Amino acid sequence: MFHRQKKGNAQIMNCEVEFVNKNMRYNLFTINGATYIFDKDRSFWVFFFPFAIWLTSHSVFKIDDKSKIVQLKNPKDSQFKSGLFSVFGVGVSILLANLLRPLMDYFNIQITPLFTYSILLFAYLIIISIRKYLSKLNKKSLCNIIEVEKLKLEKIRIRPKSVNHFLKFLFSYLFILAFNILSVALFIEFGNMMILLFFMIFALILLILNIATVVPGRTKIKFLNDY
Repeated sequence: MFHRQKKGNAQIMNCEVEFVNKNMRYNLFTINGATYIFDKDRSFWVFFFPFAIWLTSHSVFKIDDKSKIVQLKNPKDSQFKSGLFSVFGVGVSILLANLLRPLMDYFNIQITPLFTYSILLFAYLIIISIRKYLSKLNKKSLCNIIEVEKLKLEKIRIRPKSVNHFLKFLFSYLFILAFNILSVALFIEFGNMMILLFFMIFALILLILNIATVVPGRTKIKFLNDY
């Protein structure tokens, strides 16, 4: 049974969260037998500040067609581990960087400071474009099954799955952010193209980290309109 608690005009409820099959941009929320779809990329700013998922209100779309729900369900949700976004992946990359260290000097180039900053800006714009392209691919994949814009809309607020999940996410975010800042500083200092490549990889990871804010399991949401 799902618990409902009223606070003024809002309702705090437990809901079951799932990923959409082969599409981590979207989540399915199941609340008292009703199914909603949530788009974690609907706001462009969550790419840069994923914590906005928990700090702002969002739209969810109610799905009444049972056949569509079956198509959207992800049979592998039960195998998902939040540790996917832990620092393990970062550690592997750092190990790889150490293995490549003997070759790093071959990638040093002599460039002016202005050109260095221009390269960094251009690289970051490429990463943003890639992130937006991946988001559009996910939306296109979903639209092949259902057009969410034609569904009934509800406004909600989402809370973190648990304190433990929030702390893991925060630590991972800060760790990857620090690695990005370090990569920028090292590239400015040495002009090493291998460091630039690492920066681009981890910048992309940082921009897709918002998909880890809402993961399969049970979480709390608050309806901001009548339900």
